[in-house]
Amino acid sequence: VLAAARFVILPGPTDPCGGSTYTALPRPSLPKALMGNFIHKLGGEKKVVLATSPCRVRLGRRELLFCREDLVNKLHRQSFLNIKQRTTEELSRHFVKTICDQGHLIPLQLSTAPVFWNYDHCLRMHTLPDLVVIGDKFSQYMHTYCGCTCSNPGLFARDGSFLLYSSEENSVV
Repeated sequence: VLAAARFVILPGPTDPCGGSTYTALPRPSLPKALMGNFIHKLGGEKKVVLATSPCRVRLGRRELLFCREDLVNKLHRQSFLNIKQRTTEELSRHFVKTICDQGHLIPLQLSTAPVFWNYDHCLRMHTLPDLVVIGDKFSQYMHTYCGCTCSNPGLFARDGSFLLYSSEENSVV
């Protein structure tokens, strides 16, 4: 399985050449010069793709959308909901419903979440993808809304959590 694996690396808000320089989304890919040793350890350039954030991947007939950004907390800081009275489950469901209903990854004011206007189309979800993965600091969740599965694998560095996606069944485990 590992021999056939390909790795897609997305820049996050605190990555070098990512967070402080590019606070707006979409964020450009990490430079090869920075990732050279890591790419070599994973099996070389044929096995690794340095992608932007967000990034769309076509896997068979499935469309997958990946983004690394602290979106749940940004959205809920601007929300009218009383966050202190909500559970983690309710907050994540509200986030998923909001981005799916709005058809946009970041339905926020520019002062909260700046966007490069020439690339705003990369953040749109007018045809909902099969899977949206938000690499967020928020707790792990997985919800399906309007046929779109949205998930956050959680922080691997904190608790070793991750998700496994099956394109044949369009399910996350």
